[in-house]
Amino acid sequence: MGEPMSSLLKHISRPAFLAAVAPSLALLSLASEARADLTFGDFNSSSGLSLVGSASTVAGRLRLNATGTGTTGAAWATTLQDVSQPWTTSFRMQLGSGQGSGFAFVLQGQGPGALGLGGCGMGFDGLNGCIAIEFDTQLDVFCGSSLTADGQIPHVALNSGGVGSNLGNTSWVPDFADGQEHLIRITYTPGSLSVFVDDMNSPSLSVAVDLGSLSNSPLPMASVGFSAASSGQSGIHEILEWNFDEQAQAPSGNHPPATPTITEPAQNGQAVNPFDVHMETAPFSDADAGDTHACSDYEIWRLSPTERVWRADCRPWPTAAHMHLADGVFEGSHLGRSELDENTVFFLRARHKDSSGDPASQWSPWGGRSFQTDDWSTHFPMQIEDVVDQAPIAWTDATTGNPAVFPGGGSGHGILLESPHDELMLSLTPGVAGAPVYGHGVFLTHHEPVRITIAAGTAGLTLPETDLFFHDQDCHGARLLLPAVQLTPGTDLILWAAWGGTTWHSTTNNTTPSFVVLARGFDVPWTVMQDGYSVDVFAEDLDLPVNIAFVPNPGPDPGDPFLYVTELYGRIRMVTRDGTKHTYADNLLNYTPTGSFPGDGEQGVTGIAVDPLTGDVYASMLYASGPAHYPKVVAFTSLDGGFTAATSQIILDMVGESQGQSHQISHLEFMPDGSLLVHNGDGFNSGSALNLNSFRGKILRILTNGSPHPGNPFFNAGNGISAIDYIWVYGVRNPFGGDYRHLDNTHYTVENGPSVDRFAALHPGDNMGWNGSNTSMTINALHTWSPAVGPVNLVFIQPEVFGGSQFPSHKMQRGFVTESGPTYAAGTQALGKRITEWVIDVNSDLIAGPIPFVEYTGTGRATAVGLEAGPDGLYFTELYLDTGGSGPASMGARILRVTPTLLVDCNDNGRADACEIAAGTAADANADGIPDECVCIPQTICTPLPNSAGSGAILSATPGCYLNANNLLFQVDGLPQNQFGYFLCSQTGSSVPVGQGLLCLGHPIARFNQFVLNSGPSGSIQFQPDLTSPPPLASFNPTDSWIFQLWYRDQNPGPSSNFSGAVQILFQ
Repeated sequence: MGEPMSSLLKHISRPAFLAAVAPSLALLSLASEARADLTFGDFNSSSGLSLVGSASTVAGRLRLNATGTGTTGAAWATTLQDVSQPWTTSFRMQLGSGQGSGFAFVLQGQGPGALGLGGCGMGFDGLNGCIAIEFDTQLDVFCGSSLTADGQIPHVALNSGGVGSNLGNTSWVPDFADGQEHLIRITYTPGSLSVFVDDMNSPSLSVAVDLGSLSNSPLPMASVGFSAASSGQSGIHEILEWNFDEQAQAPSGNHPPATPTITEPAQNGQAVNPFDVHMETAPFSDADAGDTHACSDYEIWRLSPTERVWRADCRPWPTAAHMHLADGVFEGSHLGRSELDENTVFFLRARHKDSSGDPASQWSPWGGRSFQTDDWSTHFPMQIEDVVDQAPIAWTDATTGNPAVFPGGGSGHGILLESPHDELMLSLTPGVAGAPVYGHGVFLTHHEPVRITIAAGTAGLTLPETDLFFHDQDCHGARLLLPAVQLTPGTDLILWAAWGGTTWHSTTNNTTPSFVVLARGFDVPWTVMQDGYSVDVFAEDLDLPVNIAFVPNPGPDPGDPFLYVTELYGRIRMVTRDGTKHTYADNLLNYTPTGSFPGDGEQGVTGIAVDPLTGDVYASMLYASGPAHYPKVVAFTSLDGGFTAATSQIILDMVGESQGQSHQISHLEFMPDGSLLVHNGDGFNSGSALNLNSFRGKILRILTNGSPHPGNPFFNAGNGISAIDYIWVYGVRNPFGGDYRHLDNTHYTVENGPSVDRFAALHPGDNMGWNGSNTSMTINALHTWSPAVGPVNLVFIQPEVFGGSQFPSHKMQRGFVTESGPTYAAGTQALGKRITEWVIDVNSDLIAGPIPFVEYTGTGRATAVGLEAGPDGLYFTELYLDTGGSGPASMGARILRVTPTLLVDCNDNGRADACEIAAGTAADANADGIPDECVCIPQTICTPLPNSAGSGAILSATPGCYLNANNLLFQVDGLPQNQFGYFLCSQTGSSVPVGQGLLCLGHPIARFNQFVLNSGPSGSIQFQPDLTSPPPLASFNPTDSWIFQLWYRDQNPGPSSNFSGAVQILFQ
């Protein structure tokens, strides 16, 4: 029999394990009669166990099989257990070097001396009266003569009668074969068995099963324990702690909800939009008449490698049955993302929770559906179920912005939005004075593509280009770009709407969307590939505009200086907020910069930066000294508020460092300390890049007077100032673009190579290794383009720069790169003429990219070059006049702006606030038009210190300050794996180093230590405190301000402690 309770309290030291078994211990203490429960806090003694085969106890652990191949072992409790009633078992396990075949938790009727087949049989196959929950680490198609259902490895499965009798399995589990400790809990109530791996709130496997009804059942009394084996590969399977509680909970009589059927995606393997996955289940169903649908869990798993990448936990109605990516959170390899990987197989699973409140039976088993994401660059159809009538609809003239109207005369004309099956979504028909009358269809059962019919009627129909604005059933805003029409009587124009709002002519039939012939795109030949953004023209009639730099604090008036732009052939323009151009400085070159493209015409004035303290403008350029050209940096000062330059001063003159087209000086950027980075090409001499006595092939760091920064890695004033003193990074070829990101205090660059381009994070003293070979362009690279695409500029959207440029919060910290493609090429290009998006984590590791953001979709010569984050969007330059004119230097290129559109969306969930309030899905208690949840945004007041997992544990919270709602939810990411912790709170703040971290709470401090949490293999924790039942020393009342922080176990290298960041919440 297992050890007594007093021994348990002495042995168990893992709070996570204690938390897992706590419900069982509490019920045990209230039991009216003794039961044969088992508790092993460790295995220093084998008392109460029967060890069979090669099983043994080693250093306080239960080792199920010996090292080496071909070993099999088992360990059984010597006291039989009643497994006919509800039971729960929890154990902590670890697999050593090598994986072996796997192990199992087993109920069997042969007694404590039993041992089954080895190898793929894992020590339980062949036993009579055997039910096994296997944790399989080896892929076997056949085991003996039995066909297995192994599928992915590792996986968890429920077997009855051997490995060939599979009742349920899943590979959607944390990788328990990774050599780390893992916590397992298995619960059984007649009718349902669930297996939890690390996450004690969400089962990895749920099977609707009554063990007593199985032909191979050992019920009611069984030997319980573990078995394991290794076959072709050695593996150690160890149990560190174990608890088994028979009759863990008296059955309530409640039935679990039925397994939900996934209705969207509609079929396994369906191709979906990686930016907008529609997830729906069939209606909730429960055998208990009084049970209602409380909420639903949704998860998306990547198949290879097996990993959960997105989840939405216990979402209530209406998202309980209808979910979008914006309704959940990305994690793991997709942490910080807003889209899924392209061309990847994923698995969606969902489960329903009923209103019974019975922990043992309130959740349904998981229902699932596999799907495949398409290319990021694919044109996807706009798909909706309804156009809501609670939110405003607007039909406007695209040129004037005024309300659009139908012309008078005739009948039968109008505009219809329908599904491919003729199901009406919205109709526009003429009313008084031609104003549209809107008609609504029925709510569709599935998302359907939007087909547009413009009917001429009896008199024909002429309309200008118009925009149609509406909201779908989820309050997602949409804008349709309708083309100008001139239809003869009795004719129709059939169009398909693409995701993002562009419209396309129906070219095949009227039931299948086609995106071949564009009817109307955006007003410029650039298309945003993601929903919710538009491109417009900010400034026109420029001559080879290269780079942009914004005035640090531009004035609000239309005529205030707003930005500066370099024109390659010797001019700097100042552009006011209304797009008006002024010549800031001209005739900056001492040679005539004409020539061929591609070729020697590609040189002149390039980089530009504005001193954030003085407003002085700094520009980089090539200057002539005889036939050779050399790089220099010039500072300009204005006396008229920045409209024109009054003085200029050469601050860095690199005479003798010969450079030519493209391989020249380029990007300039001010760093937070006021120093200036200067990107300098190799001048067609790869040897110069590695030569520390040359300025070329380097990134230089200077002061505003042109002298080298004394903190440079090779600075030594003692032997005189020369090129080496200026060097910050060396070994680069053509580092055209770069940007500093505040989040990780890192400067990034994009660089052109001969056939391979490079994206890299830079650190002082780095040798980027350029030696003339394509291979050297891979050194220190986050990403390489091969073949080359010509990346020329890089910028991050970040709160420190114009507050994030009005982009939504999920775009913060993302990088954007202009890829110019082949020089002066016409039309769309597979390799370039686009802006791509990049996801880089806090550790400066590339998570995703390139993700298409803006694509050139015209037929002309324009390409994307300059790029900068502005106060109201992302600005970029077209290097050439799109129509071509008389050649590359023809006047007429533009500065374009990408801006978020449509939504006033305070909670950044992709749904318009007004629509949510009107539809009743967002509360607005004070009727101010702002959802209540946005009134109380948690404020981050303390940033974490680094931990053993990286840069620190990031704490975030949902906007849950309304006490009567009791919906505050904390999320902590960036934790060490499989470590425990608990939350603290206080009404006062501090900043006190404790352990490895920073305690941000003042005294008194309240502790939620009754809720011990575990970070699991994902290194993340969620916690929803019950605000109506605060911990000792805490009392939450309206108008109270409280600070919350997580304490957790860390390693440095031995056991220590650390803290997450802290957030402050003002309760309402």
